[in-house]
Amino acid sequence: MSGTLQRLRQGQGRCQQLLSLSNWHEQAMGAAQQQARGLADQAAAVAFSKQRKGFQSSLSELRKQWAKERQEKEEAQAAAELAERTAREAAKAQRAQQDIAAKAARLADYQEQQAREKEARLAAKAERLKRAELRADILEVARQQRRLGLVRQSAHWVTEQTLDQRIEQALDNPLPLHAE
Repeated sequence: MSGTLQRLRQGQGRCQQLLSLSNWHEQAMGAAQQQARGLADQAAAVAFSKQRKGFQSSLSELRKQWAKERQEKEEAQAAAELAERTAREAAKAQRAQQDIAAKAARLADYQEQQAREKEARLAAKAERLKRAELRADILEVARQQRRLGLVRQSAHWVTEQTLDQRIEQALDNPLPLHAE
């Protein structure tokens, strides 16, 4: 008990009430010891016993009060931690929602860009096909012109039917090789 009193006197105790209660107990113990030493009176022992019981009862009440205060403090701390955790989770959920919205926006932009690029590729392909068709048309016209030209030139060619006739004509009308 004296070690407890020393700690309380040094300021390491929980409450000033406990210190005053222990001082009261010490005084009561001192008075009771004097009475017990000096007087062997039964009434003093009964009074001491009642005082001791009152002290223990008061101490028990104080302990209950301290336990209740500690429990309230722990509950308040738990409620504060719960509120803080809830706030963190809400902020995290909000950030996740913002991330989802940003991702959806990026996806929409990407898809829009892909659609524009596809449209541009299709337009370029259509232009290439148009040019190829035009080139094919031009080449076809050129081939037809060439055929017509060859047909016109072939009218003057020597065929098997006209070979004998031309030989006779050349022999009848000789042309000099060197003109003088």
